[in-house]
Amino acid sequence: MLVFSVVISGCATRVSDTIQEQIPEVQEQKSDSFTNETVPKEVIGEEGSFEDTRCSRTFSPKFSTGPYYNGPLFDAHFHMPTTFDLRQITEERGHEPSPTNYVDPILGKDVTLDEILCFFDKEDVRGAIGFYMPNFLDLDESIQAAKDIKQQSSNKINLFLMPAGLEIKTLESVQNSNQGLFEGYGELAFYDPRNLPPNDKTWLDVYALAGKHGLIVMMHPGLNQESQIEKVLQLNPEVNFLLHGFEIENDVTALMDKYPNVYFSLDSATMYAMQGVFINGPKEEFVSRFKSEFNTLLDRNVNKWKKEVEKRPDRFMWGTDRGPDWHFDEDVSLLLEEFARAFIGKLDPMVQEKYAYRNAERLLQS
Repeated sequence: MLVFSVVISGCATRVSDTIQEQIPEVQEQKSDSFTNETVPKEVIGEEGSFEDTRCSRTFSPKFSTGPYYNGPLFDAHFHMPTTFDLRQITEERGHEPSPTNYVDPILGKDVTLDEILCFFDKEDVRGAIGFYMPNFLDLDESIQAAKDIKQQSSNKINLFLMPAGLEIKTLESVQNSNQGLFEGYGELAFYDPRNLPPNDKTWLDVYALAGKHGLIVMMHPGLNQESQIEKVLQLNPEVNFLLHGFEIENDVTALMDKYPNVYFSLDSATMYAMQGVFINGPKEEFVSRFKSEFNTLLDRNVNKWKKEVEKRPDRFMWGTDRGPDWHFDEDVSLLLEEFARAFIGKLDPMVQEKYAYRNAERLLQS
């Protein structure tokens, strides 16, 4: 039985949308593991302690009059760069290249783990749910790379495994042999018509495995899949489901009111996808539009979501949907942080910390 998964969010198509064929036997292929090059250098502070001056900054808002939230954040929707060249593998296997400009960045080549953690520090992001795609041609090396990420991030990045090209028995073997390495499965992108629907038996087996091991399932439903998602929820009351995406945003509150195991991350897929520009770029267009549309987007999202979040204060969480390498540029980082803090600042003060980080941390601990 095959399990297919893709890693796209929002309206954009990533290279990894391409359905990958099952490999009969995992081959032991040695390739260069990702490098975790140190980007910022540490300097001695006045008190003799180590202080990384390039990984800190003062929050200086520019686009709104506030109020702004000034506490910590937790990114509940973060795409880990791949630890291998996914585009090369996809092309070698004869699959069609992505029709968009998106290219999955490679960890250690396009962005380093140190750079990622440095931006977390700048933005006061205390943790993240990171969607991790393994190399199905060398699963052992991918598992080791995942362990390295978890260790070198001091468990700041909570990995969700994307089960691309893996049989259910392989998924169970990975989980049994690596307890605690993965916190869930996802992102599962069901809006792509090439994927099996969310209530297909193939996926039901995955949800059952998640329930058996106490794992979270993160999915991005497609349009008009609300009834299929509801069937999944009915069959899996012991599994917590984290949803996102504009396709399900108008149905998610009704699902929350019926099922206590439904959660939703408010991120770029619903807040500022900009018809796919957030993922596909070009960066210059995204930055220009975000600056000019900042308050319009903020007002629109506050009007749509404030009352819904405050009515269900334990079920919504903040996220970025970060993925392309230019999402780690300083000017983009500043925009993402300011918009997050501006939106959270509009929420009831009793709800702000829950949405900003507590709900995500509580979900991971449940």
